[in-house]
Amino acid sequence: MPINRRIDQLLQHNSHFSIAYINIDNFKIYSDQYGYSKGDLVIELLAQIIQSEIEPAIDFVGHIGGDDFIVLFANLDSAEAAESILRRFSQRVRHYYLPEHLQMGGFSAMDRLGAATFYPLITLSIGLASAAKLQAKKQVGESIFINKRRAPDIAQPALLAQADVG
Repeated sequence: MPINRRIDQLLQHNSHFSIAYINIDNFKIYSDQYGYSKGDLVIELLAQIIQSEIEPAIDFVGHIGGDDFIVLFANLDSAEAAESILRRFSQRVRHYYLPEHLQMGGFSAMDRLGAATFYPLITLSIGLASAAKLQAKKQVGESIFINKRRAPDIAQPALLAQADVG
């Protein structure tokens, strides 16, 4: 409800804003492997990083649940903030892994069918604009997807993909 109220306020005032949907990739398997308390620490890490990148007087952060966050950026630097969140999370989350998992770039665990599967290190997917999370999640690893207007959806790992029709 607070997210909807803030969006309604921004729309009523004809304010410029961007919506960022932030999700941790491979979070469930990380929590299964390392324990739920470690998973909670990763969520707290992300929340702290997000809070440090926003302007509290004008931006809004909502925790949807689990490893999903919504950020309403009322400033014009949402892409820069998203890149900083992604970069800082990527650097700091490495401290939440065993050295051997870092060296391998992930770990092996049993999937739902009981087969040993390799899972890469957790990363972030950030979608800026509506339905952009789905485009960001299509990429392997870190990704940010920005869709300023209706155009073909393009996402590139660890790069900003801007779909802007002039």
